[in-house]
Amino acid sequence: SLGIKEVKNNSLFEISPNPSTGAVKLITNDLKDGNYKTEVYSITGSLVMSGEVKLIGGLGEIKLEAENGVYMLYIYGDNLQKVSIHKIILSK
Repeated sequence: SLGIKEVKNNSLFEISPNPSTGAVKLITNDLKDGNYKTEVYSITGSLVMSGEVKLIGGLGEIKLEAENGVYMLYIYGDNLQKVSIHKIILSK
């Protein structure tokens, strides 16, 4: 165990696996299917990547294309309202 706790802020998603080698599954039972905006920031606050994740049956996946490290994943719903924030460890 690395002793890193997930940051929860009105979190509606489970993130798996974490630490990840790059592909991260998003799992939810609380949100409708559709497209959600995603942003990934480095621990220093720099935007690393942005895009969309499509939820189907409460499942979605994003691919982190970055160097090993700790990142913050922001997920936004309608009207760019923050839905969830997660700390992700990337270790390839």
